[in-house]
This record gives sequence, C-alpha cells and structure tokens, in this order.
Amino acid sequence: MIREENGTLYEISFSGFIAQEIKKLHKNAKAMGIGKEYVEALTYAVFRLQHQPWSFGELVSHLKVAKLMVHVRIVKPLLIEFAIHEEKPIVFIKRVELCY
Repeated sequence: MIREENGTLYEISFSGFIAQEIKKLHKNAKAMGIGKEYVEALTYAVFRLQHQPWSFGELVSHLKVAKLMVHVRIVKPLLIEFAIHEEKPIVFIKRVELCY
C-alpha cells in the first residue's frame, strides 16, 4: 500500500460530471456569500489529496476488488468523498457537496 510518507505525489482523477459539479458549487457558494471560503476549502483539499490523502479523511468503506479505500472529509463549506487506490498513487473524487 502506498503511503504519503514516501514523498509520493498523488494524481487526482474525477469525471466530467464532478468537474461540472465543482463549478456549479462555486457559483452557488458565491451567490451565498461564501465563495472565498469555498475556494480556500477546495485549494486545501486538493493539496492534501495530492500530498497526504491517507491522513486527510475518515475511512467509510473498502472496495476490495477495485483496491480502493473510500474516505470522506468536510472542510467547511465543502464535503468531499474520495477513494484512494491501494497500490497506485491515484485519488478518485467521488462526490462533492456544499455543507453549511
């Protein structure tokens, strides 16, 4: 299992749907007056997912066949669900939501 202690930079992968959702959430956050907080939360989450994904969220499930460990983390006002591959330095974004 790859761990962040070895200096590995993790690739972040997400679908076109998730990309659109991130943009939509940013628009919604700006309309709510929390656009700056949203961008700061997203920036922080991306950094942690690239550098320290194993210590970033709480483990919620293990997809054994796919070799993925699913985690969830709230960095207000953002909730992010992601899966870390057990053997490759890849993080898959599964879900993003505003939580306020």
